[in-house]
Amino acid sequence: MKIPNVVASDPGSFHDAFILRQSAVFPAFEDPNGPPLTGHLLGDSGYMLRPLLLTPYINPRGRTQERFNFAHSSTRATIERCNGVLKRRWHCLHGELRYSPGKACKIIGACAVLHNICLTLPVSQNCCNVGCVHYNDSISDRACQEEQPQHRRLIQEGNAAAVRNTFADAYFGR
Repeated sequence: MKIPNVVASDPGSFHDAFILRQSAVFPAFEDPNGPPLTGHLLGDSGYMLRPLLLTPYINPRGRTQERFNFAHSSTRATIERCNGVLKRRWHCLHGELRYSPGKACKIIGACAVLHNICLTLPVSQNCCNVGCVHYNDSISDRACQEEQPQHRRLIQEGNAAAVRNTFADAYFGR
């Protein structure tokens, strides 16, 4: 899995939501005047539900919400596997980096860049080929990319709960 964005600029321990707000990705999703973006970000229950940042249902009601939570968890597991691959490939990331905070941030960023380069090269033992997780093969990539007008309107209105419900109903309801 290729790493599209790394925030390794602030030394120390920060909540994931803070790091997300510092990323180059988040402002693009939050800008109401920007170009329309396709897709959603997934976050665990520690994140605040937002129109383009879907979190799991805390107390799922019904099969649709349970299926949404299962798919959400399975998809997020891909990111955790990528983190594991990164740590296995660059052993210095497995434990404590005993460098100055600024240098440690540069090392983390460099490891992510080198990881992406390794994915483009014909490496004989490419442990990074983790692939994609698809919850339901009947959901085609084309169907996932098509924007539904109601869904886009809810995103623009900022109604995060309605966005998540519409998404869950469309892809996980039976």
